Amino acid sequence: FGDEGSATLLAACNLGACLTELGDHHAAFLLNEDTVRRCERRLGKDHETTILATQNLAGSLFGLGRHQDALTLYRDIHQRQRRVSGEDSLLTLNAEASIAITLHKLGDYEAACAANADLLPRFERVAGKDHSGTKHTHARLVRNLRALGLYEEADEVHGGIPKYGSP
Repeated sequence: FGDEGSATLLAACNLGACLTELGDHHAAFLLNEDTVRRCERRLGKDHETTILATQNLAGSLFGLGRHQDALTLYRDIHQRQRRVSGEDSLLTLNAEASIAITLHKLGDYEAACAANADLLPRFERVAGKDHSGTKHTHARLVRNLRALGLYEEADEVHGGIPKYGSP
């Protein structure tokens, strides 16, 4: 298919994701950076494979501890995904979730909390309460609230924690 065939580029995306999952963030970064460049040249910036390659690049940056760089890419991905897929597509919601995760990692708990509070009802509406995206967003919101010291609010969102020894 050649170095820039669509099947080759998608395979490179999949390999980059595998390297990230294996924890080889440096190798993933190198492959993902090259794949993004090739995808943009061959497919355009808003093509689904280019967006996937960019997500992989952001993930490898995150894995390398370059969280601010990852956040910049995640925000760009979100804008592109929203433009291509719509405001409430699962792809767009997942892109927003990556932003929220990175904000929390950077210690911006207020922004992460606001993002997850906005995402939770949207995930529920689009995918239902039992969808993994909804459940993960719910758990992140609880963590954000606790990181902010808002334990009662976190307990309310979590569903309450039973008091031991209470009738």
